[in-house]
Amino acid sequence: MRDLKEIIIQSKCSSDLHKFTTTSEYNEIIQKLSDDLANISDFIKTKRKINLSVINRNLENISTIILRFENNLKSYGYDNN
Repeated sequence: MRDLKEIIIQSKCSSDLHKFTTTSEYNEIIQKLSDDLANISDFIKTKRKINLSVINRNLENISTIILRFENNLKSYGYDNN
């Protein structure tokens, strides 16, 4: 999660990299991640039942998209050096 946070901060600070964070796909995974973290937090605090299969599927999708996002950032960096 620390690497993700650093990538997001870096992309927000660079107008060239910012274009990667303005896609609907990026916004969707950030929203799903936020929802999943809120559900996990609720579960821990209140012992509420959560749907682990949905969270697991979302996290797998998020992982794939973040990997593509990271590859875009890396290739952007190599192209501009």
